[in-house]
Amino acid sequence: MTDQRNAASRQTETDFYYPLIIEQWNRRGVTNVEMARRLGKSVSLIGKVKSGRASFTAAMQIRVMEILEIDRQRAFLAAVWMKTPLAYFDDSFDKIYLVACRFVEASCPQLLSLAEQVKGDGLAPEAIERVLQSILMNMLNSVPPPRTGAN
Repeated sequence: MTDQRNAASRQTETDFYYPLIIEQWNRRGVTNVEMARRLGKSVSLIGKVKSGRASFTAAMQIRVMEILEIDRQRAFLAAVWMKTPLAYFDDSFDKIYLVACRFVEASCPQLLSLAEQVKGDGLAPEAIERVLQSILMNMLNSVPPPRTGAN
């Protein structure tokens, strides 16, 4: 029962990024000894974190992402918005990421204006986030699939 509670706790902390981080960690071939040295943590703790038996704090997660050179914006889109963390490594994800970046750049002034307008209206941040996620998902769903075969 304790293991289930611990797993549920870790899930709420880092579930979005965990599969992506572990995949990149393995792809890079970074040893637990090297990661422990770079983080200033014990090898034992790093082994437990990597295997899911210890909490992967947000601060440690950010530092590991830096060490593994994970693009945090790209990771956010894949893991949090699309809920498909390993899409980060998919070549076809490049187009989605590019379109999303362009959309955000073009929409940033409007989004900031929206945030200012609703700041005093008492809207919960969660409600605003749901609207913005819906906008982004609609935009991503409107991107045509990559063409395959010869033109």
